Amino acid sequence: MKSRIVTTYKEKIDMYQHLESIRQNLWSNDGKSRVSVMVGSGFSLNAEKIEDDFSEMALWGDLKTKILEKLLHHPGIVDADVLQLGQIYEEEYGRSSLDELLKESIPDNNYEPGSIHSEFLNLPWADVYTTNYDTLLERAKSKIFERKYQVIYDVNDIPNSVAPRIIKLHGSFPANRPFIFTQSDYERYPQQFSPFVNMVQQSIMETTFVLLGFSGDDPNFERWTTWVRNNLGKQMPKIYMIGYQQTQNREQLNAKGITLIDFENVYEKEEQVYKQMFSDLFEYLKYSDRKEKSRWPFVNYSRKNFDFNTLLANRKDYPGWVVMPHDIRKQFVKVISSQGESKIREMDLASFTDQDLNFINEILWCYDKFMIPMDYSTQIKLESIIDNLHVSSHKHYSLLKSLLTQSRLEFDKKKFDKYLRHIENLELNKAESNEVMYEKILFHYAFNNINKVNQLLNEWSIENKDIEWGIKKANVLFKLKRTEEAEKSLKRHLQTLRSLLAIDNDSYKLLSLESVALALLGSIIGNSNYGKKRLEFLETKKCDVNKEFDFVLLSVKPYKNLNGTFKTREFDPGKTKVSTTLSSPPIEILCNSFTVFSIREQYGVNVSDKEQYEQAAENLKNLFPFYSLVHRFLILDIERIEKIFSREYVFEMESRKLELISDILIVSLQKDTISVVKRHIALEIISRLYFAFEKQIKLKIDEMIIIFMKKEKNISSDLNLQKAVKNLLNRITYDKNKVEKQLFIQSLFEVEIETQKRFNDHLIIRDFYDPILPLLDYSYEIGSLTISESLVNELIDSLEANIDRGIYTSTEVDKSIKEACLVRLVMLRNSKSLTLEQLDRFVSILKEADVNSFNSASNILYSSLLRSIINNELGFSEAELEGMVSREIPIVIEIDNNNVEISYGDSDLIDYFFEMEHVFPN
Repeated sequence: MKSRIVTTYKEKIDMYQHLESIRQNLWSNDGKSRVSVMVGSGFSLNAEKIEDDFSEMALWGDLKTKILEKLLHHPGIVDADVLQLGQIYEEEYGRSSLDELLKESIPDNNYEPGSIHSEFLNLPWADVYTTNYDTLLERAKSKIFERKYQVIYDVNDIPNSVAPRIIKLHGSFPANRPFIFTQSDYERYPQQFSPFVNMVQQSIMETTFVLLGFSGDDPNFERWTTWVRNNLGKQMPKIYMIGYQQTQNREQLNAKGITLIDFENVYEKEEQVYKQMFSDLFEYLKYSDRKEKSRWPFVNYSRKNFDFNTLLANRKDYPGWVVMPHDIRKQFVKVISSQGESKIREMDLASFTDQDLNFINEILWCYDKFMIPMDYSTQIKLESIIDNLHVSSHKHYSLLKSLLTQSRLEFDKKKFDKYLRHIENLELNKAESNEVMYEKILFHYAFNNINKVNQLLNEWSIENKDIEWGIKKANVLFKLKRTEEAEKSLKRHLQTLRSLLAIDNDSYKLLSLESVALALLGSIIGNSNYGKKRLEFLETKKCDVNKEFDFVLLSVKPYKNLNGTFKTREFDPGKTKVSTTLSSPPIEILCNSFTVFSIREQYGVNVSDKEQYEQAAENLKNLFPFYSLVHRFLILDIERIEKIFSREYVFEMESRKLELISDILIVSLQKDTISVVKRHIALEIISRLYFAFEKQIKLKIDEMIIIFMKKEKNISSDLNLQKAVKNLLNRITYDKNKVEKQLFIQSLFEVEIETQKRFNDHLIIRDFYDPILPLLDYSYEIGSLTISESLVNELIDSLEANIDRGIYTSTEVDKSIKEACLVRLVMLRNSKSLTLEQLDRFVSILKEADVNSFNSASNILYSSLLRSIINNELGFSEAELEGMVSREIPIVIEIDNNNVEISYGDSDLIDYFFEMEHVFPN
């Protein structure tokens, strides 16, 4: 907007504050206009005549003169007002004649809407009322593209109409009658057209109402203000009248509740007063330099503008989004990151001042809001600033808090405790106390120390007004399956939030928090469509955190470091090109990946695309490798574990990293301790890292897996957990020498046999579990195990009680007990750990069982293995050996008649060779 207009208006309009108020209400923060306007005949003078010799538009004085010419034979007629003249004219010449006189006097077709009409309609009026018969406004709207006006000609058009509207109160040329003009028209109007009167009254009550193009002696103005004042009485809000040379009517207007804003002092020397006045007025009302929240920042971040004043101004003007819209973030991430690092690096520690500290605090605010990770050089510089302090004070809080967060992201316990001590020595306000408490919760959560997290949650008292912290706490409660508490807390804060929105319905912070609360509450109650309509509205304000998360997630691209020397083949054979590249990939890629994890961590947003999320985690390894890895634990499945934890990857891991992982995952083995990592995932990862752990960690894992299996009674019913346990036991055993294997397997015999309630052969084959089973292959190499005689006898007794002897019984037998006893006794027999007496009893029981077929004695162990035990001294008969040799070798691949390859899988072939191994062990 031209600053000249503002300066002139301030100087020369005594009611300027009211004009400014109209402008503010026209551009309300919520995007909804709070100003309605009524347009009078004077505004039509801004139209452009098509031809100069065409007749002019008549005003009220002109109409009176024309009618008088036809009524001069009436005595005293000159003193009558225009409405009385219209009434007499109608009675004498008829209504149709009066209508034609009006059309001739106001030649609508002789004029086109002027630029002033377009400028007028481009403003965001709530509604436009007009008493004019001409069609200038309707025709001008066809050239308006930013706003869609609906024209209302009749009261029957009002229902289902949508603002903004152009409402023709007194009829419209050429044929929307009646044209309200005579005295009786005005007397009947409040009853005959009551919906129009009510509509105007409602606009006056709900919006700032402005009169434009009226004069104090305008009959329309006089009648409408009288009707409204009579109906609303003292409750009628002030109405504004924009006028020129109307100051003589100020007292009369004030008596009617109308505030005059007169422009005579501004335009008294202008030749085309009205055209210039309206042009300037609409330019002023356009408010092109207004600070519309959605257009933040009002001063762009740039290398040139990256100074303290710019950063401070933008922070103060920040609209309040809890997650900045992605389209704003991506514009400035690069310049803020590079300039922030540069400005901090240039600071001299020897001459460090409070002004430098204030500048750093503004930069850190930008890092926080734009979710920019702190680079290493900045971190070192900030740490040096703190280390050089003799005493830290509250002015250092932002710096300390940033370093506290950085230490958490790096899983640096020592530094985290250091900066936490600094902060706890400060006098914090409530918001800062909440912020620090949340950092502590996130820190312990990342280390899987859930008992400590629960303790801190129970200590954390949040007031109703602390909505953001209440939502964040509810998110953590939900993660820890404290669902009822989370739901109750969310509903309470959502209620508070909506009561505040009733006061300020355009608070971007409250709207953003509402989107988080709705989505989180939907997850808790299991309704993905919860608050869907409201979330769609919040998205239009860029206040739907969930949508912003999706935008950032979709923008994640692979981060590839291009530094180094590369060889590439040229077109000609045998020739190569060597090139050295020193460029780095765009920082935005890392920032987007960091933002994905920051939003999810703070607000529990659901991940819509796991592949993209995995890519973000892969990128984040370049910034916070351990943070990235630990957060992947929460979404990993077995397939992804296999991709990440390859043997090569584990070999390259540092011992500190391995130790941290063991601390985090071992928690999953503790029966009475909550873990945020699924147990089967934790066990699978531990099993893959086991060979790389230090010896003391291995011993700790050995001990804890034994304790875990002793306490956990439902391993067999959880197939994922069962598989992970088997893998862990196998990999632990594989890693040990003979003596260590022997001791570890001995300890497994202390784990009680789990009653699995398996009465069905099929379920036994699919689901059977016993910790000794995956280790049977080691039975011949470990040497004799030292197992108590009583325990071995218990196994034999249990086998004898549960073995299938081929005799029908009406009682269902839990076949898992028999199978577990068989597995354990086979391990003892093969490792030569049974006494002769125990071996005889074992063999005797097998002989009593129905072993006439290969599948009857066990569904888990090969019958040939059991037969070899029975026939250990006698050996197999010739007939049995011949039967085994003559068996057909299972087909793995076959080519059919059409030369198509058919694959049958190799499981039958593997079984075949296992059985052969037991029959022909040498």
